[in-house]
Amino acid sequence: MSPSLSPHAGNAVIQNLSEPLQYRFNSETRRFYLRYQNELTPREKEILLRSGQGEPNSTIGDELNITVSTVKQHKRNIFRKLDVTNISEAIYYARYHRLI
Repeated sequence: MSPSLSPHAGNAVIQNLSEPLQYRFNSETRRFYLRYQNELTPREKEILLRSGQGEPNSTIGDELNITVSTVKQHKRNIFRKLDVTNISEAIYYARYHRLI
């Protein structure tokens, strides 16, 4: 794979779905870095924290300047990464494992 030379290039990820690691491309340093697939992004952590405080998706979206569907997509990513099925499980898991 060759990354785009554009300064606004998209994300590039290399991963083996049977392993917990992935390589993500950093366009600023023009290098790949290793991370765990289940590691939450800062935005996902913020959405999880706000959900734990009882904020509805519409309020989270308004305050973060994103759509409600984007908030829902972040939550689906959180559920997948933490292997949970709902927000209560995600919050419990994240607090228990000190992810938030």
